[in-house]
Amino acid sequence: MKAIVMLTGMFRSGTTLSGRILNAHKDINFGSDFIQPLFKELRNARADYLKIEVDPAAPLDDYYFDIGQQKILNDLQNIVTLDLSYNQINIERLRKNLYNYTLPNAEKLAPFVKLVGGDTFRSLFEDLMAKVDSVYGRKDAPLTGFKSIFTDEFIPVMARSYPEAYIIQIIRDPRAVCASRNQRPQKNDWIYLARQWRKSAALAWHYSNLDELKHRYLLIYYEDLVLNFEETVSKLCKMLELPITKEILDPTTYVDGSGKAWTQNTAYKDCGVRGVDTEAIDRWRNVLSDDEVNLIECLCGPEMALHGYLGAVPQITPKLSLYPPRYELELLAPWEQVFRKADDLSLSIEMQKERLREDMIGMNMHYSAKLVKGAFLFDDVFTAIKQKLNGKN
Repeated sequence: MKAIVMLTGMFRSGTTLSGRILNAHKDINFGSDFIQPLFKELRNARADYLKIEVDPAAPLDDYYFDIGQQKILNDLQNIVTLDLSYNQINIERLRKNLYNYTLPNAEKLAPFVKLVGGDTFRSLFEDLMAKVDSVYGRKDAPLTGFKSIFTDEFIPVMARSYPEAYIIQIIRDPRAVCASRNQRPQKNDWIYLARQWRKSAALAWHYSNLDELKHRYLLIYYEDLVLNFEETVSKLCKMLELPITKEILDPTTYVDGSGKAWTQNTAYKDCGVRGVDTEAIDRWRNVLSDDEVNLIECLCGPEMALHGYLGAVPQITPKLSLYPPRYELELLAPWEQVFRKADDLSLSIEMQKERLREDMIGMNMHYSAKLVKGAFLFDDVFTAIKQKLNGKN
């Protein structure tokens, strides 16, 4: 088995650009946006083991304020490897989901993923990596990589399963992420987006401080990638122990998953470019309303401060907690219409949970482990936030 490169992060965060960089290197066979359904199957299997009810089709959770989902997250962070048997009764579901997920993103790979087979999650994963090598193969390439969005929580699973694996995680200003996403016809609820970004940001902070990931984990900020492109690519190559090539430094030569010339993946009309779009960093300022900016900063502010995106964190006002910005249900993405509630009462209840985070940061009290992890996911993240925002070292 070749050494693995895992690239992950939230959508609209620069994962596609990062994937094109890796794909352009002669020493990496790389596939984008095809493997998430396998990670969801692993989530489903662990939920069954833990006797936690999860709809197999449900999106990966943000894990906030839910004891059952917290148990799943803890399981993924501390226990699971890919050396688990796979229930063959679900294999056709997996093949169908892999094909449907892959087709819009990696057209050349799609016909092959629906042929995947294996009796463990490891064998399924390695079969998919072999298909990447076959479809995009450079015979002598020492690395095989994949990009998968929303799967940051599986980084420890991959690290335990493959001690030689390299992990790359991407973070971007959540205001830019949310603005970019909701420029598209199918919207996402603002609270959903904020919590998913927060999950990714909390995981990134946590992983950056884990000894077991030292020397094989790299956190890349989108803003650094586009403003200091060559420097960031150099850091990437250094971690992967690969030479810097002229191909990876020239985005105009990149190709997409179907082998066609790649243009930057943008939600904004007439903004797609062959290369790196530095103006994308601040485009959110012309798109988001003041209320939307305020909501994102209130919900994401503590984690934004940890990552250097925000100084002072605004407080949730009574008006914001009762009437946060929202979209009507019919404007949301079809899957979200099934799995999320978007009425005034449901959103107001979720905002009351968010006020709990404010209280915990502001008060000097001892909190139970369940309360800390429910509101901040990790003890070290909560401690760092308290120190950052309360001026304690």
